[in-house]
Amino acid sequence: MNHGIGAPLVLKIGGSLAEGEHLRAWLKLAADHGDRSIVLVPGGGPFADQVREAQRKLGFPDGPAHRMALLAMEQYAIAMAGIEPRLCMASSPITIERALIRKEAVAWRPSAMALGRPDLAEGWEVTSDSLACWLAEELCARRLVLVKSAEPPGNDRRAEALAKAGYVDAAFPGFLKRFRGGAACIAAADHAAAEAAIAAGRDFGVPIEPA
Repeated sequence: MNHGIGAPLVLKIGGSLAEGEHLRAWLKLAADHGDRSIVLVPGGGPFADQVREAQRKLGFPDGPAHRMALLAMEQYAIAMAGIEPRLCMASSPITIERALIRKEAVAWRPSAMALGRPDLAEGWEVTSDSLACWLAEELCARRLVLVKSAEPPGNDRRAEALAKAGYVDAAFPGFLKRFRGGAACIAAADHAAAEAAIAAGRDFGVPIEPA
């Protein structure tokens, strides 16, 4: 990435937000602060649920399911941009960088970058959480924040503990160890606090420890 525009902030928007009341607030937050180099990574949401149901019924292996789930994330990104037209959909480092130079927040379409990558296992252990962390590393992001429908369970904020609890996917701890920026999680209802922090240039969210 061109560091003249500032290292990006990657916000992973959980698929569960599609069923709740806070999605529009997060999309507006990103669009309102396009000058802060914000990249949104969509979860799979109801679109990935359809992939899981189709796999259960048809019995195809995890590889095709993973590729279909990437397309499910793309559907969510398209929906996000439909809800908030100020978001710019982008699918490569160069198109992401161009959008950020224009001070537009980005909704990432993952297939072009993520399909066929040997460092991305094709299975359900690598979901949008890990893909968001992978993208954050690819973009040399300053921070990754996972926006989830709820606070993490318990008091242990290590990535491995969160993976065991099912709060993040099984591969996420490994990706986080390779990420050179900071990582955090935040409940979807806390968008007002996040917006205040972004406006003030502060970090937000509950830090996730890589080990």
